[in-house]
This record gives sequence, C-alpha cells and structure tokens, in this order.
Amino acid sequence: MSERKKNIIKDVTAYGVGRYIAQFVGFFIAVLMRNFLGPLQMGMWSLVKVVLSYAIYSEVGITQAVYYKIPLHNGKGERDEAENIQNVVFAFMILASVLASILILAAAIILKDKMPRELFVGFLVFPAFFLAQRVYSYHVMLLRANKKFFVLSKTYIFDSLFNVLLVLVVVGKFRLYGLYAVSVLLPVLDICYIRRNVKYKIKWKIMWDKIGEYIKFGFPVFVSGISMLMLYSVDRIMIAKMIGLVPLGYYSIAVMTRTYTAELSGSFAAVLSPYFIEDYGKTGDISKTGKAITTYTEIISCAMAIILGLTYLSFPVFVHYAMPKFYPGVPAMKLMLVCTFFVVIAMQLRNLLIMKDKQTTLMKISLFAIVLNVCVNYAAIRSGFGIAGVAGASVISAFSLFILVAASAIHHIKDVKLMPFLTYIAMLFMYFVLSIYAIENIVSLENLIYGALAKILLFLTVAIGAVYYVNKRTGVINIVLEAIRKKK
Repeated sequence: MSERKKNIIKDVTAYGVGRYIAQFVGFFIAVLMRNFLGPLQMGMWSLVKVVLSYAIYSEVGITQAVYYKIPLHNGKGERDEAENIQNVVFAFMILASVLASILILAAAIILKDKMPRELFVGFLVFPAFFLAQRVYSYHVMLLRANKKFFVLSKTYIFDSLFNVLLVLVVVGKFRLYGLYAVSVLLPVLDICYIRRNVKYKIKWKIMWDKIGEYIKFGFPVFVSGISMLMLYSVDRIMIAKMIGLVPLGYYSIAVMTRTYTAELSGSFAAVLSPYFIEDYGKTGDISKTGKAITTYTEIISCAMAIILGLTYLSFPVFVHYAMPKFYPGVPAMKLMLVCTFFVVIAMQLRNLLIMKDKQTTLMKISLFAIVLNVCVNYAAIRSGFGIAGVAGASVISAFSLFILVAASAIHHIKDVKLMPFLTYIAMLFMYFVLSIYAIENIVSLENLIYGALAKILLFLTVAIGAVYYVNKRTGVINIVLEAIRKKK
C-alpha cells in the first residue's frame, strides 16, 4: 500500500472518530435542547439559525479560495501564495461579517414590535455569536485545507463535550436565553483550543486586487452555495410564514435527521477533497482525479443508503419514546431522508465541475433548483399537505438538482466515464427503496421496539448484498483490512 493511501486512511479514521463522537454527543444535545425548549422556542431558535446561515454568505464566496486554492497551491509547492490566500481571505471575511451583523441588528430593532421578545433578544446578541462562529469556522477551514485532521478531530471532541456540559448547566436553567449565551461562549473556547494546538500566523492583509481575484473564483460557487442553503432552508421559512412556528418545531425532527445523516458523507469529503485537489494541482489530469472521486462516491453512496435506511426504520420509534411531542414531524423526516441521498451524490459531482472551472454552470443549476423548490413548496402548502408535503417538495427539488448536475458533468467532463457510475447510483437507490418497502410490509409486530429490531435485522441482511457488490467494484474492504493488518 502506498504512503498516500496510508495517510488517507489514517486521516479518515482520525477525522471520522472525532466527527462521530461529536455527532453521537450532538444527537443527545439535540434531544436535550428540544425537551428543554419545546416546539415554540425550538421554532424561534430554528428561525435565528436560518438568519445565521444566510449571514455566513456575506463573504460573497471568497472563502472558497481557502477550500480549493490553498490545497491547489500546496500541491504545486507554492506555500507563499497559500499563506497569502489565508491572510487576505481572513481580513475580508471579518469586514464582511461585521457589516452583516450591523445590518441584521438594525433590521431587528426596526422589526422589534413584530416579533416575540425571546426572538428579539436572539437578534440583539446575534453579532456576538455570529462573529465568534465565523472566526472558529475559519480556523476549521484552515485545518481542513492543510490536512490537519488529527487536530480537527480533537477539536470536534472538545467542542461536543463542552457543548453538552453547557447545555445541561446553562440551557437547562435559562432555556432559550441560555442557548444564546452558549452560542457565544462555545466557539470562543474552540478557537482557544485550536490556537493551543496549531500556531497559525494569521495576519491582517487587505489586497483589493487579490480580493477581486478570489471573489471572481468563488462567487459562482457562492451563489450555488446560497441556492443549496435555500434548498435546505426555504422549507423552514415557508413553514414559519404559512403554517406556523409550532409546525416548524415539529419539522425540526426532519432537519435534525438530515443534518446527522449527511454528516457521514461530509466527514469523508472533508478529508478526501484536499487530497484530490492537491493531486490535480500536481498533475492537471482530471481523468485520474475524476476516477478517484467517482470511486469514493460509489463507496459513500452505499454507506449513505444503509445509514438512511437504518434511520428510516429506527428513528420513528426513538421519537415515539424520547420526544413524543415531536412525533407529528416523523412523516416529513422519512421523506427528507430521500432528499438527503440525492443532494449528497450531487455534491460529489459538483467538485468535479468546480475543478473544470464550471462554477457558472453550477450556479445556474442551483438557482433553477431553488426556484423549483419554492414553487413546489408553495403548491404543497396551499394544497393542504402540511410539513410532509413540504418535505416531499424538497425531494422533487433534490432529485432535479442531481439529474441536472449529472447531465452537466457528462457534457463537460469527457475524460471521466460517468455513465457506468450513474447507472450504479440508480440501481443502488432502487435496490434499497424496494427492500425497505418490502420489509415494512412483511414485518408487523404490535411492540414497536421489537418490530423495529426485526426490521433492522432484515434490512442489514439485505444490505450485505450491496456491500459485497460495492467491494467488488472498488475493493474498499480489502484496502481497509490490509491497513489494519499492517498496523498490527
């Protein structure tokens, strides 16, 4: 096994352990928060988070230079240029974040009489936790771009442990106001922890010509990212406006499962992306890099299908016993899992298009997807389908996004054989959908827990066939086993 594969496996393992521990702890934090806050306050917090997610894009795409250009210049051996990107992007990001915070604060003051007091307080403290989280996120970007995954793994564990402690002590006592305080304190602690482990010399550097260059590169990706954000958040905005905050609280169950299930693919992509981009920087050969990306996506799509299937079968039972107030959100949650699958696959093909400088094409596709999502969401709500109808609209939009991105990749990237890969994705999806449908109709027990366990056991048995097929195509299990044997 090459040294590169060993490093990738080591980084994937370290990063994965950190993320999964954080995800495991974070899942229980999410349950605790919902029990502490209830549907109404949880709906208010969801609305604040939507504003936060949009405010992030005040940097107009310049941070994409960190994700893509730093690994690219590292691959070419151009360390000075990589450090220049690090400093210039940081300075502009802070300026943009301060401006966005001022505007949001001003809007909150103007609209004070039109919102509940608890929600208004959230927007008053918004600048503090927004700036803290942006600086923390930037440090995470640098760790990823420079492949410091061991430090990043430890940071995620540190964050999750302090998060659960603060939620129990502060949110448990002060409810939504306590959550606002935790949102400021936690990223500050995380920044201190990262700085203790890695001494990044981040300098304040304003170079408007470089800022223009980086924005020109990242702006189409930025617009595409906003569209993806809207694809993920416009449903919540429309529910809050057209149905109400309590249904939005129920819908947070669907959002929670989407977030945690998508984390699996995010964990692998975070590690592999800088490796792929560095390789492309060294050789300029898209065929070799494209083959690696499609192979990885075949592996992650199978893993995602299994995770989503297990969630579909088990999570409703968990909600029934642990969060019964949120059970009305379960039908929407089931549909959202399908949306997650297609978005995850589309995001992998998106990386290929960015490497081929097809950011503008991605931007157009993403804008179409969000317009479609708004229209279908509106029709679903007006037709009385409720939050389940909104989730179904998200499935339609996500599938459309996947089809368009795939078609664009086939058109623009002739050096990579994508049709066999897309055929595999379609077959895998249908295999698992039909399997779950059959299992749901075969297993019918009065006891919910025993019924779920029986369904999960049968599903895992069915999944063995898919795992065998994926290993035959990619050899992933053989590679991992070889790495384990050599480690021993």
